[in-house]
Amino acid sequence: MSLAMKLQFGYKIIHFLRELNDGARFQRGREIHSTTRDSGEVVYGNVAPTCTPDFVTVGIPEDTAVTSPVASPTCTDGDAGADGTMTFSFTSGNTGGEFLINGASGAVTLNSALDYETKVTYTLEIRVADGGVPPLDTTFTVYVQVTPVNEFDPVITSPNPVISNVKESSLGVIITTVAATDDDDGRDGELRYDITDGNDGKFHIDSITGGLYAIQPLDYETTKSYSLEVEVVDLSQTAPRTATTTVTINLKNVNEFYPTCAALLYTEMKEDSDMNRRHGIVARVGETCSDPDDDGSRRYPFTYRRRSINDYLMFNMHSYGNFRLSVEIDPDTEKNVYYQEVYVTEFGISPKLWIRVGVVLKMIGVDDNPTIWPSLLMDLELSENQAPGQNVLMTLQATDGDPPNTPEGHLEYGLASQPNPEQFIVHPDGNLYLIKPLDRETDATIVLNVHVVTKYKPSDLIPATITITVTDINDNVPSFDQPMYYASVAEGTDYSVTPIATVVASDPDLGLNGTVTYNIIGGNPSGLFVIDMNSGVVTTPLPLDYDSMQKSFQLTIQAEDGGSPALSSTILLIVDIEPVNEDDPVIYGSLDATVSEGDGHGVVVFIFNVSDLDAGPDGMISFTGLTDLYPFALNRDSGEITLVGPVDREITPAYNLEILVSDKSQSSPRSVTTTVSVTLVDENDNSPVCDPVVHVEISTLDGAGSEVVQLNCDDADIGANGDLDYVIVSGNDNGDLTVDTNGKVVLVKPAGLQKYTVDITVQDKGSPALNTSVTLLIDVTVHPLVTNLPAVLNIPENTSVSTFLFQINSTSIEPLYYDLISVNEAGYFVLGRSTGKLYLANALDKETLDYFYMVVQVIHARTGLSTYGNITIIVDDVNDHSPTFSNSFNNIKVTENIALGTEIIDLDVSDLDKDAINRQISYTIKSGNSGGKFAIDINGKLTVNGLLNYEEKSLYQLEIEANDNAPLGSLIAITKVIVEVVNQDEFPAVFNFSASNNTVWIAEDFAIAGVILELNATDLDGNIIVYDFLSADTSVFEIDARGRIYLVKSLDREVLDNYDLVVRASNPTGLSSTATVKIIVTDVNDNEPQFGSSVSATDVLESSPVGTTLINLTCSDRDIQDNAKLTFTIIAGNGAGHFRLDGLQLVTNDALNFDRESHYKLVVEAVDQGIPSRSATTVITVQVLQTAIPPNFLPNIDTVSVFENTAAGTEFYDADATSLGAHEDANGTIQYSILSGNSADTFAIALDSGKIVLTGPVDADNGIDSYQLVIQAVSKLDSSLTDTLILNVTIDDVNDNKPVFSQTQYTDVVVDGSTTGTSVLTVIATDVDRGMNSQISYSLSGIRSADFTISSVGEVVVANTIDFNFRDRYTLTVHATDAGVPALTAEAILILTVHSDQNTAPSFSSSSVRVSIAEDIGVGTLVSKLVATDPDSGANGNLVYNIMAGDPAGMFGIGLSDGAVDVFQALDRETQDFYQLQITCADRGTPSLSATIYLNINITDVNDNNPLFVPTSYSASTTSDVNVGYQVGQVTASDIDLGFNAVITYSIISGNGGNLFAIDPYTGVVSINGDLAAALGSHILTIQAKDSGTSPGLSTTTFTVTVTNTPNYSFKVLENQASGTLVGSLTEPGSVTYTVVSGDVAREFYISSPSGEIRTSTPLDREQVPVYTLTVLVEEIANPANWYNLLVTVTVDDDNDHDPVFSQSSYTVQVMEGSPTDFSVFRIPVSDGDEGPNANIDLVIVDGISDAVFKVSDATGEVFVKTPPKYADRTSYDVQIRAIDGGAPPRSSDTVVRVRIIESLSVQSSVCGVGEALFLSLECSSADTSGRVLYTLTRHMFNFNSSNITNVEFFTLQTSNSPFLVDKVTGELRVSNDGLIFTESKYIFWVVANAFYTDGSKESRQGMVRVDTFDPSVNIIEVTLKVPNTDLSANGTSTVLVYGVRSTSTDSLTNLNSAKPFMSEGELLALYQAVSDGTPVPPLTTGNGTVLSVMGYFVEPKAAEVWHETTTGIAIIAIVCICIFILILAIVLYVLCTRSSKKK
Repeated sequence: MSLAMKLQFGYKIIHFLRELNDGARFQRGREIHSTTRDSGEVVYGNVAPTCTPDFVTVGIPEDTAVTSPVASPTCTDGDAGADGTMTFSFTSGNTGGEFLINGASGAVTLNSALDYETKVTYTLEIRVADGGVPPLDTTFTVYVQVTPVNEFDPVITSPNPVISNVKESSLGVIITTVAATDDDDGRDGELRYDITDGNDGKFHIDSITGGLYAIQPLDYETTKSYSLEVEVVDLSQTAPRTATTTVTINLKNVNEFYPTCAALLYTEMKEDSDMNRRHGIVARVGETCSDPDDDGSRRYPFTYRRRSINDYLMFNMHSYGNFRLSVEIDPDTEKNVYYQEVYVTEFGISPKLWIRVGVVLKMIGVDDNPTIWPSLLMDLELSENQAPGQNVLMTLQATDGDPPNTPEGHLEYGLASQPNPEQFIVHPDGNLYLIKPLDRETDATIVLNVHVVTKYKPSDLIPATITITVTDINDNVPSFDQPMYYASVAEGTDYSVTPIATVVASDPDLGLNGTVTYNIIGGNPSGLFVIDMNSGVVTTPLPLDYDSMQKSFQLTIQAEDGGSPALSSTILLIVDIEPVNEDDPVIYGSLDATVSEGDGHGVVVFIFNVSDLDAGPDGMISFTGLTDLYPFALNRDSGEITLVGPVDREITPAYNLEILVSDKSQSSPRSVTTTVSVTLVDENDNSPVCDPVVHVEISTLDGAGSEVVQLNCDDADIGANGDLDYVIVSGNDNGDLTVDTNGKVVLVKPAGLQKYTVDITVQDKGSPALNTSVTLLIDVTVHPLVTNLPAVLNIPENTSVSTFLFQINSTSIEPLYYDLISVNEAGYFVLGRSTGKLYLANALDKETLDYFYMVVQVIHARTGLSTYGNITIIVDDVNDHSPTFSNSFNNIKVTENIALGTEIIDLDVSDLDKDAINRQISYTIKSGNSGGKFAIDINGKLTVNGLLNYEEKSLYQLEIEANDNAPLGSLIAITKVIVEVVNQDEFPAVFNFSASNNTVWIAEDFAIAGVILELNATDLDGNIIVYDFLSADTSVFEIDARGRIYLVKSLDREVLDNYDLVVRASNPTGLSSTATVKIIVTDVNDNEPQFGSSVSATDVLESSPVGTTLINLTCSDRDIQDNAKLTFTIIAGNGAGHFRLDGLQLVTNDALNFDRESHYKLVVEAVDQGIPSRSATTVITVQVLQTAIPPNFLPNIDTVSVFENTAAGTEFYDADATSLGAHEDANGTIQYSILSGNSADTFAIALDSGKIVLTGPVDADNGIDSYQLVIQAVSKLDSSLTDTLILNVTIDDVNDNKPVFSQTQYTDVVVDGSTTGTSVLTVIATDVDRGMNSQISYSLSGIRSADFTISSVGEVVVANTIDFNFRDRYTLTVHATDAGVPALTAEAILILTVHSDQNTAPSFSSSSVRVSIAEDIGVGTLVSKLVATDPDSGANGNLVYNIMAGDPAGMFGIGLSDGAVDVFQALDRETQDFYQLQITCADRGTPSLSATIYLNINITDVNDNNPLFVPTSYSASTTSDVNVGYQVGQVTASDIDLGFNAVITYSIISGNGGNLFAIDPYTGVVSINGDLAAALGSHILTIQAKDSGTSPGLSTTTFTVTVTNTPNYSFKVLENQASGTLVGSLTEPGSVTYTVVSGDVAREFYISSPSGEIRTSTPLDREQVPVYTLTVLVEEIANPANWYNLLVTVTVDDDNDHDPVFSQSSYTVQVMEGSPTDFSVFRIPVSDGDEGPNANIDLVIVDGISDAVFKVSDATGEVFVKTPPKYADRTSYDVQIRAIDGGAPPRSSDTVVRVRIIESLSVQSSVCGVGEALFLSLECSSADTSGRVLYTLTRHMFNFNSSNITNVEFFTLQTSNSPFLVDKVTGELRVSNDGLIFTESKYIFWVVANAFYTDGSKESRQGMVRVDTFDPSVNIIEVTLKVPNTDLSANGTSTVLVYGVRSTSTDSLTNLNSAKPFMSEGELLALYQAVSDGTPVPPLTTGNGTVLSVMGYFVEPKAAEVWHETTTGIAIIAIVCICIFILILAIVLYVLCTRSSKKK
C-alpha cells in the first residue's frame, strides 16, 4: 500500500516533509535530516560584501513621478577582481513591479505609480552578491513608506435632503445628519461640516458628525421653512477639497393656546329648590369657555371631565358643559358645601391642551325635623364625695334631624324643677353640674325633672326624668382602744406561739370600709416581729437575743380599714428584752504574727482582739496558756504576747501557741481554745555559696546578647537576704561581657579576645551584705565576623556599569574570601573575592526588575570557617518615562446651564515610572481657558469653574498639560480638549410684583367663589405660563390658569387668621418661579363669650369681711378687638345684694349670716361689644361656713415629775385647751401635738384628748433628768387658730445602779515589816446614781483582813505590822456600798504579796543564744544546754528551768534541773524555720526570783520536697511560619525548699520529635527550634522540672503545642481608587504590629498598627500589576522576638479604564469580486488592556453600506464576505468597524478597513477541469516556519498553455499581514510570516497569474486557495521507511511525518465554510500500526521502499544551538586548526633543516 495514494474509504495521506535533508525543521519540533554529509574542499580568501548600514527607510508621496530615484545601498566589497564586483537584485517585496533596481549600482527607482489607498508600505529585500565562485552575498533592505496626497473630493452621500414636519420645540434634537465620504486616507480623508448660508443663528451643525440641530426656538408663525447651505471640507494641510449640499427644513404648526373659561363658578341652592333633583343644573361651564386656536372647524371644540374623586356619585358632567346633580341632596344628612373640578380639554386637535374650572355648590337647609329624647327615664349614680364645681356629671343628648350647627337644629336644655335643697343645675348645652356636697346618710336618692327645647320653638318643651343614686364612701378612721401598748420579754423565750401583746382597733363604717386589718409599719428591723392581720396578736418567729440586738423596740402598728382608698391610724407598742448570759468569747482578726529572729526581750508579738456579746462579767475576757509558751509570755488580762527569749529562724522558723480564752462569768463561764502562729522573719546570717571556678567555650559568631554561662549560686537566707547580685570586678576590660541579676553572663558585643579570665563577686541583698567570689574562664573559637551585613542598598536605575556599590566589612585581621553564592537575578553584580567590594556589572531598569536579593559567604582563609549574610538592593526609580494621555484629542459637549463644579471629562494619563514620586501627575490648562471657565484638579478631572453662556462663547479649545513633577527633572504630555457649549432655555417665568405688595385682607365672611387676587407673571422666553399652588390648603383656595385666586370654602378667623400661599408660575420647559401670597382674615363678630366653666362653686366663712374675694372667673371671646371686649353682670340670685362683681372677681358686698342663709346660686352674664352683640352666662354656687372657736390652755405653763422607773405606757399628764368652748374627742374641733422638746420620742400625746404617756423607760442617770415639752392645740375648722402649753417634766432618781470598781482585781506588793499606817494602794469605785444613791463607803473582808484598813476614799493602809515569815500573801475582798435605800454593793479582789529583801535572783551569762539545726534532726537530740547561776543557798538557790514561750507546739523539751534543751517532736523547716524559746530559770525562794534567756534556733533546709508545677498542664498554639526562637509559652514550677534545693531547671524529656522545640532551662520558656512547615498538628511535650539538691527532686508536666497553617489573607480592591482606600484588615490575635516586608516594591500600600488596616498609598493600575503578594511581618508588641510572616494576596479588580485598541487607525485590503460568502477578507488585531467583561470585545460594522456586503466575527476579529461583492457596483468600501467592550459603561473605538474590490478575471483551471474556477485545498502545520513551501503553482493550472506566452508571474491578493505569499517567478506558495499561523485555523485567499505574450500583451486569471492548519502534537505520526542507497539516505532508511484528512469533502468550493476533518494520532495509529511497539500493518510499502515502523510523533522542545555547530563556531575552529597545522608544518621543516645542517 502506498502512503501517497488515496485510500478507498476516503482518507488522504500526505507527506509532511518530502525532502528530509534540506535543513528544514519544525519551530517547536526536532530537526529531520539525513545521517550522511557531502564532503568538499573549503575555499578561503573571498569575503562577502558588507552594507553599512544594512537597511534604509524612505518616504515617497503617492504622486511621485515614475523613474524618480528611491534609494541606493551603501555596500562595499574589499575583494579584488571578480570577487569584489557586486551585483544587486530584488529577492522579495517588489511583487507588483513598482520598483526597478540597477544591477550594477543598486540604485532603486520608481517603476510604476504608487497608490497610498492601495498599499502603504513596501519592504524591498535586495541581494548583494559578488562575482566569486561560489558567489558570496549579503542582504540590504529598503523600507518604503508611501505618504498620502489629497486627491479625492468629499462625496455627500445624502444630497439636498428635505426634512418636513419639524416641530417648533426641536431644540437640541438632531433634525438630520449630513453624511459624506472621502476616499483619501488620513487627514486628507477626515471631514468637517459647516453651515455657510441660510442660517440666521437658529441652527448648528456638528463639525465632526454632521448632526444638524436647532439651537434657538423655531416659530411656525414667523418662518415656515429654512434652506441651509452646508459645506463639507477635508482636513488636508496642503490643498483641502470641499463639497456642498442644501438642506431644506419645513416646520410643523403646533397647538399652543390653552382654552379660556371662567376659573370658578359659585351656586347657592335651597334644600327645597326645584333644581335640587336628578339632572338639576348646578353650573353651565361650557357657556364660559372659548379657544383662540379654534377656527370654527370643530363642531365640538371641547370635552368636559370631572377631576374630583370625592362625592363622585352625586354629580355628573353633560357633554355640552353643564355640571349637574346625579341625586337630590339633603343638607341635614349630607354636606352643605361642595367643591368640584372640571377638566376642559380641546377636542379634535393635537396636542390636546386643557385647563381646570372650579365649581362650588352651597346647600341651604330648612327646619323640618322633630326633637326626640333617647329615653324619658334616665339613671345616674354618684358617690357621696362627688365634688361640687366644674365636673360634668352627665350630658343630656336629644336628637333632631336638622343639622346641629344650623338655627333649625340647635337644642337647649334646662331643669323643670329643683330638689330641696337646691344641689344641681343644667346648662343650656345639656351638661349637668353639682353645686352642693352630697351626703348619703341624709339623701340616698334624688330625682331631677329636665326638659329640652329648640331655640326658635320655646313652647315645644320635651320633658324627661333623671334618678340619682348616692353611694357610700369610706369616711371613718379605725380607732385603737388605748393610747399605747407595752410588753416585757426575756431573751431566749419562744414567742412564736405565745403572744407578746394584742392590739385592738374598731371602725364604725360598714362592709369593707369597716373591716380592720393590722400591720407593723415601723420599728421592726428585719421583720423580727409579726402581727396577725385579723386578730392583732403580736409574736416573733425568731429567738430574741439581748446581746446581739437592741434592748428595746418601739413598734408602730397600723390599723387599716378595707375601704378604697383605705383609711388608717397608728399606735406604739413598746417591747423591752431582758438579758440572759449565753455567748462564748469570739476572736477576731488573723491569728498569725511575725517576729524578727534578731528582736530582743519585751518585743510585743501579738495582741488578741476578742469580744463577748454578753454583758457585764459574762462579757469580760481572760487569757491562759495551755502549753509552755517560751520564748513568749502572755498577759492574762490584755491578751498581749511578748518575746521573752531568743529565737533563730534557721532553727525554728515558727511557733504555735495554744491559748485558752474565757469570759469571767461568775455563774457559768464560757471559753474557747485557739492557736496563735508566730513566724520568724529572717536576718542575713548566711553567705552565698557558688562553684569557685567555671570554665566555658564561646565563638566569635556569638552576637550581642548571646549567653556565655549561667552561674548557679545559692544563699540559705530568704527574701532580700537570699536574693543575689552579680558584679564583674575584673577581666572585662573591653566591656565585652555583662552579667544580669540572675547570674547569666552574656556578650555585650562579639568576643574581641581569644581567652578571658573574669572575676565575679556574688553578694546578697541583706544588711549588712554577705558575698563570695567566682572565677570564670572563657575560651573563644574564632569565626569571621561581618559587621555590616545584612545590608540594604538603594541604587538609582541609571547607575553606570562598573560603579562601586558596597564594601563588606569584617573585624577579622586575617585574610578572608568573599563569594556571592546566590542572587535572584544573575549577571548584574560582581563581588571581589579577596576585597569584598561589590560592583555593578550590568545596566539596571527598575521597570524590569526593581530589587535584588543576594547571599554572601565570608570564609576565614586560615580556619575555613564561614559565615553568611545577605544584601538587598532596591533599585530606585529615575524619571525616564514621560506621562502619556490615553487620547491626544477629546471633544465634549456641555449645556450652558451646567452646574459649577460638574465634571465633564476625566483625562486618563499613565506614567510607566515605578516610584510615585516620578509620577505625581498634575494638570494645567495651558491655553484656551478664556475667562477661567474651566478648572482641572489633581486627578485630571476637568470641571466647570465659571458660568457658561452660549451667547458669549460657544466653543473652547483647551490645551492641557500633564506634568509628572519629578523632583529631578519633570516630563510633560499635552492633549487637546474641545468643549462645545450647547444652548439651553434659560429664563423662568417671573412674577410681576415685589414682596411688599403681595398681602391681601379679606373678612372671614368673604363670599365663596369671590376672586381674592389676580396674579401676573412674565417669561422673557415668551412661553405660556401655567399657575398652580405648591403649598396651600386647596380645600379653601383655588387658582385658575389666568392666575386668579378664588375662595372655595368658608373662612373662620378663629381657626386660622392668615394663609401663606406659595404660587408657582411655570413655562412649558419646566422652568418656574414661585411667589408667596399672604392672605390675612379680618374678624367678624361670630362668637359668643365663653366662660371657663359653666358652673363654679366656692365657700366662705360667715365672719369674712366685706370685700372678700370668693372666686376669679375666666371668660374669653374668640373674636378680637370690640367683638371681644366684654362686660359682666350678676343677673340672678343676688336679690339681697350680698355679692358684687369686681371685674372678673366675685367679692362679698355685705355681711353674711350662716343661720340666715347658708347657700346662694348666682347667674353671671358676659356681653361683648360687637354689632350685634353676643352674650353667655355662668352659674356660681356660694356655701357659707360657720366660724371656728380657737383653742386655749389654762395655764399655759405647767410642771410634772416622773420617777425614772415609771413603766412605759403610763399616762402622767392630760393637756386641756377647751377653756373657750372648743371640745375634745374624735368629732371635736381641736387636735393636740408635741411641737418640741421630745428628744428620742420619749413621750407621746393623744391627738383628740391631749393625754401624755411615756413611750419607753427614762433614766436620770444618763445625764438627762428633765424635759421641756411644747404642746400645741390646733382648731380643726381653722388651722390658723392655735395655742401652746409649756410642760416641764422632771425625772426623779431611783437607786438602780451598783457602785463599779475601776478594775475587778487589784495586785500589789507590801514590804516585809511595814508598820501601822503604811499606805499600800488606793482602790476606786464609782456610782452613776445621783445624791445619796451615789455616796460610797468601803470595807475589807477575807483572811487576816484585820491587818489592813480602808478609808472612805478607798485607801488601803497597814493596820498591823507585816511579817513575811508569818504570811507572804493576802487575798482580800474589797466592798463598795452606796447610801441608797435599799443600799447596793460591789466587790473587787485585792492580792497583796509580801516582799522580803533577803532573796537574790538567778542570772544567765548572756541574754540570748543562737544555734542552727537541720530540719531532719532526730527526736531527743540535744540542741543546747543553758546554765544559770544563783549565789543564794537553800530554796533561794534551788533553780528550776522552764520554756515559757516560743514553742506553742511543744517541739522542744528542757531539763527542769539542768537546762538541757532537746528535740521533742520531728521538725519541718517548711512549716517553721525559726524558733525563739523564752526560757526562765527561777529559784524556789519566796517570793521566787527568776532570770530569762532567749534560745534562737534556726532550722536549716533538707531537700525533702519535689518541684511542683502550677498549673499541672499547659497548652499553646502557633502558626507554622514563626521564627526560630519564637516564644510559644512558659511553664512554671516551684519548690518550697531553700537554696540549691529550690533551684529548678527544666528540660523536654519526650514528645519533641525533630527537636522542633526548645526550653530555657532556667526560665521555662518554650520556644521554636526548627521549621514547623511540615509539623502541623498537636505536639505533646513532656517537660521535667528538677531541683538542684544533692538528691534531686523531680516532677513533670505536659505542654501541648498546636501548630496550624499560616493564616493567609486575600483581599480585592478596584483599580484607580483614591489613595487611602481600605483594602482589608488583618485580625491577628494579641497586641501586635504589622510591617510589609516584601511584595510592595513601589510602596503602593501602607499598613496601620495595631489596627491591621491595609490601605492604598497611590491609585493602583491593574494593567501594570494585577495581583500583589505581600509578605507582612507580624511582631508581638510585648515581645518583639516573637514574630512570623503572613501572606496577603491583593487582587486588583479591573476598572473599565481602557478603550479597545486597534493595531492601527485604518487598514487597506483587497478582495476579489465575487468572493463567496464567509470568504475571509482580513483579520483585525484588536485588544483591550482591561480584563474580564471589560475586555470582552464586540465588533460591529457601523456604516450601513458596508454592513450589507461584509460582516465581522467577535471571536476572531475576521472580516468576512456577507454578500459577494461586485466590481461594477462599487470599487471600494470603507468598512467602519467599532470595537465595544463589555464594561459598564462600555468604551469603544473605531477603525476603518478600506476594502478595494479587484475586478474578476475569467479563468479555466486545468486542475479542476475545463470550465471550473481554480480552487486549491491545502494543509499546513501550525509549527511550520517562514519559508516553508506548501505548494507550487504552474501556468497550466490557469490554462496558460499557449506557446506565445513568454513568461507567467504569480502573486496573491490578500492583506499585508497574511501568513502566505507566492513567489512571483517560481509559483511557490510559501509561509511568509509564521507568527500569523494559528492552530486549527482556516485561511482563504486569491492567487493571480499574469501571462505575458510575445506581442507585449498581458492576460490575468485568478484562483482561490484554502489552507487549513493542524496541531503537529495531535495530528501526526512518524513513519520509518527502508529505501535504496540511491534514494534519500546512505544507510538505507528514511523517516517521514504523516498526517491524514478524514474526508475530501472540504476540497470542494461548496464546502468552503466547513471545518477540515483532520485525523488524530490515535486514528492514524489504529489504521497503520499493528502493535504498539511500532510494527506496521502488513504489507505496507511505498513504491521502492518498505515501512519499518509506525510510531506516535513526539514534539521535543527546541534544543539550544550548540556553539561548535554554529557558523561562527565552525569558522573559528577551522581557523584554529589551520594555524595548528601551519605551526606543525613549520616545526617539521625546522627539524629537517636542522638535521640537514648537522649532516653537513
